[in-house]
Amino acid sequence: MQFQVIYLLDELDAEDKKSSKLSNKKNKHVIPNKKQKISKSLIDFDSTSVLEALMGSSSAKERFLSKYFIPQDVSYEQSQFPVVIRGTDERVKLLKEQQLSNLDIPTLLETTSSDEIQVWLLKQQNSDSDSNKNNNNSNNNNNKKKKKNSNKKPIISGAIKCSDPNYAHALYVAGHSLYCRAPSDLEDITVKPLMSELGYGISPNANNNTDRYSRGEVEMFYSRAGHITDTHTDFQENFTVQLSGIKKWTFRRSPMRAPLRGYTPHFGKVQGQDVKETQIKAAHACMKDRMTSSDKVTISVNKVKDDEDEDEEEEVSVILYPGDVLYHPAGVYHKVECLEDSIAINISLYAASAAEVFCANLQQYLWQQDFRFRQPLLRM
Repeated sequence: MQFQVIYLLDELDAEDKKSSKLSNKKNKHVIPNKKQKISKSLIDFDSTSVLEALMGSSSAKERFLSKYFIPQDVSYEQSQFPVVIRGTDERVKLLKEQQLSNLDIPTLLETTSSDEIQVWLLKQQNSDSDSNKNNNNSNNNNNKKKKKNSNKKPIISGAIKCSDPNYAHALYVAGHSLYCRAPSDLEDITVKPLMSELGYGISPNANNNTDRYSRGEVEMFYSRAGHITDTHTDFQENFTVQLSGIKKWTFRRSPMRAPLRGYTPHFGKVQGQDVKETQIKAAHACMKDRMTSSDKVTISVNKVKDDEDEDEEEEVSVILYPGDVLYHPAGVYHKVECLEDSIAINISLYAASAAEVFCANLQQYLWQQDFRFRQPLLRM
């Protein structure tokens, strides 16, 4: 099945028309030459279920659960579809007013659940006026080079963490992008209820004193225009709500399914060589169930792909506007470009794998059977 972004409301609308015989056209995921369907329901986590609020309706929620959330009995080629629910700025009005301080950044930074705020530092480039002063005697070739350099994309030079919200806000005002968790009140009303609705992992309410088997958080991205998060994968299931501004997301299916770790070569030197090596090994492990003895796999800092796959997976893009909701599944490659200053939240969920739960319970069982299973091993 061709990799694509799923516009959930368009798919439901096309199916309704087909079933009612109002249209004889072939049912497609995206209806060409027609305005995309928009959800007008407000995202109000206080009065409706979290998943229904995100999906826009009960029918959209049921379709998402049955077809697109971690599909079990489908091939690799039928998985990893990003899902979009189109909305409007009005759709996130209550969310901004009730849980997000009307997007007042200083207030949100003061009330973050994070101990530290991450700042992505944007490399400053010379202005045109400074460049002209330094190049009064340049020849035509140098002028052409200067013009070419002036069109370069912003460069992220590194990242720092700071515990002072005022300092973080000053850096934001100076043109740098920020990342931290949302206020705890928003996490409290979204994370566990959403995991319960999704049936994701062991019941999040089984033991409120541990997050060993399932956990999540609500992240906030304060992105300045031009900020780019380069291609990578996550191991969490993610639900993004665009609150202000515009972002372009570009997706490509990866050869990893049910990933154990994220694959983040875009961090470069920030994450260290040991992290890179661990990610590469985890990525390799997550591809073994798709390989035969004749398959070869190339895993490098920059790319993970099947060598036998000569045609690289086609990229698909979507632009998110205020009020849009995006589900991007674990393992899918994605790149995010901030087309203008924007704020977005991301509900990020993780659940322990079947192997982790099985082995943990087997350990408990063996401990109870015989004291020798509880004794330390001795070298012979």
